[in-house]
Amino acid sequence: MKQYFALLPFCVLLFVLPFPGTVALRLLCLSAAFAIAVMNWKRLAPPPAGMKGVFLLWAVIALASLAYSVDASYSLGEIKNELGYTAMAFVAFFVFSDDQKKLKWMLLALAGGALVISAGALLALVRSGTWEQTGWHGGTAAYASYFIMALPAMVMLGYMHPGFKWRCMVALIVLVLVAAAYFCDQRIVWPVLFLQGCVALLFLRKVFRLNAAMTAAIFIILALSLSVALMSAHAKRFVAYDWRSNISGEIMRDDRASFWPRIVERIAERPLAGAGFGRGIMKKAYPDLTPANNRDLWHAHNVVLNYGLSMGIPGMVVMVMIFAALALRYRQFWKASDRRLQVLGACGLALVLGVFARNMVNDMFLREGALLFWALNGCFLGYGSRLLARSAHDGVRT
Repeated sequence: MKQYFALLPFCVLLFVLPFPGTVALRLLCLSAAFAIAVMNWKRLAPPPAGMKGVFLLWAVIALASLAYSVDASYSLGEIKNELGYTAMAFVAFFVFSDDQKKLKWMLLALAGGALVISAGALLALVRSGTWEQTGWHGGTAAYASYFIMALPAMVMLGYMHPGFKWRCMVALIVLVLVAAAYFCDQRIVWPVLFLQGCVALLFLRKVFRLNAAMTAAIFIILALSLSVALMSAHAKRFVAYDWRSNISGEIMRDDRASFWPRIVERIAERPLAGAGFGRGIMKKAYPDLTPANNRDLWHAHNVVLNYGLSMGIPGMVVMVMIFAALALRYRQFWKASDRRLQVLGACGLALVLGVFARNMVNDMFLREGALLFWALNGCFLGYGSRLLARSAHDGVRT
């Protein structure tokens, strides 16, 4: 009972993460969770996470950027936020996710926060007719990132609660999440949802042994449905949109299409160094890159390119390595014989691929978004690594 009471800071953190204005509470919960994990380290005996090498390389490259940063104090603060706090979140959740009951409680807390913030956003939308970007439910870009991470977690929660009532409750939460995602008008939601849907389809094909015709039919239905949603989001985003015009041409006229080549050219000028760690380093070192007609492009709007501006090609490589290392770990779960591990592998891959794809058009891989990403990976990998270790032990014993 005592160990489940210790879950409180973990659950509160997952509940409040998406809400603006909760920074002090987040840090308090994060510190408490990390302290509890450290105090229980010996008793819980966590297995290797398989991420130590890439985390160490990430930290070394980030800290090395202080030597050439145009604003070392800013870069140091960003390193504290984006590496220090996220490492604490990953370690805390990895260590404490040692059984299914704990994982259920953590995901239930996330489900509660997801329901409140999504339903609140929809109610505010009904009242005002528009998404309030400064409202307590956050802006549309932040919500899109949250939705992409919460969805695989809700699938995992539904799997762990086999009862009909529980699964109906989870399905209702997912419907509210999808409805809020539709009205937030972030176009990237639908390509990412298609990618995550393909992961789910491959998993279902493996489990139910779907034939090629059935797989192709589901794939086509998924692609057509999400294409319609994408076109609808595009139409709502650009009020003057003409349905007779070429949607691909409209998308290609996005300012980022001409902005990104200039970013690449600037990275090529300093391929090994960059200008120092931090998403905001572009406006400090290269203010001329921000287009005069779009002041929102004050950073690269792509996590890999932002790391290139910050730390050169080494930064870009380590960012890709982080996501690749996570994906390979979940692939290992996917290939296991234990169905629980297989579901964890599918949900983990959907999480990692979804977050990577989402951050190709806007860099939201920081602050509450990064904390949630690493907390969920800590949960999934902490529980999955223990299951994998037990499976290997049982295999050797038999």
